[in-house]
Amino acid sequence: MVDVAHRFEVLGRAAVAGRFELADFELGEIGEQFEDTLPHASLPREGHPEVLPALASSFVHTNLPDLQRALSSHDRTAVTAAFERTASACNSCHQASGHGFIEIPLVAGHSVPNTDSVAP
Repeated sequence: MVDVAHRFEVLGRAAVAGRFELADFELGEIGEQFEDTLPHASLPREGHPEVLPALASSFVHTNLPDLQRALSSHDRTAVTAAFERTASACNSCHQASGHGFIEIPLVAGHSVPNTDSVAP
């Protein structure tokens, strides 16, 4: 998942810069990770790994195409909204699997994962 996080960060930074071809490339690489690599990876030992296969499948069939359509449109408003929905889906999966401390920023261009300080 570290590779996915890095690619999602690059995707967001590229989208903010209007580099839609690069963002689209990174999205394709993320899709490959979800379809080719992650199904064969060992599930985490902690948390609730049993939820991961269904959530990953939903992500591949819902969020990735949504973000793909937005990137293809080159409409920054659509890309911003799709990026936020995709990041929200990531965070929902992290929460459901017991890894809510891995927070994906909802704003494109920010570091992934969010490592900013939490308020006391």
